[in-house]
Amino acid sequence: MEPLVVPIVLIPRFTTFAGPNYEFRTHAMAVTEYESIEVFVWRGDLDDPGWSVTFAVEESMDQENWTIVISASPSATSELRTYGTLTKSYIRAYIHVGASSGDFPILTTYATGNLIRRRS
Repeated sequence: MEPLVVPIVLIPRFTTFAGPNYEFRTHAMAVTEYESIEVFVWRGDLDDPGWSVTFAVEESMDQENWTIVISASPSATSELRTYGTLTKSYIRAYIHVGASSGDFPILTTYATGNLIRRRS
C-alpha cells in the first residue's frame, strides 16, 4: 500500500534570489494521483520595507496555461502553512520578489510540503 502523504520540496532550504522584480518558476511536476497539497513557506528578512515577496503554486493541464492553486506572502522570518486542492495534471512553484526602481533586493527562502494522494 502506498503512503497517503508524500513529502515534496518545491524550493530547497535555503535558496537565495536576487534582483529587482525577479520571477522564478520551477519545472512542472506531475501530480495526477494527488488530490491536494500542503505547503510550508518561509522567508528571511528584507532590507527595505517597500520590497515584497509573493509565493504561489500554479497548476496546469498542458504546461502552457497555468492557474494559481495557492498564493502566499509570508512575514519575515516566519513559516506560513497553506493548502490547495489539485484539479489538474501538473504543478510548479512560483516566486516573485518586488522592489522599487533602482533597488536590488535579496531574498532567502524555502518551500516544502506534502502531496495528499487521491483515495480510490
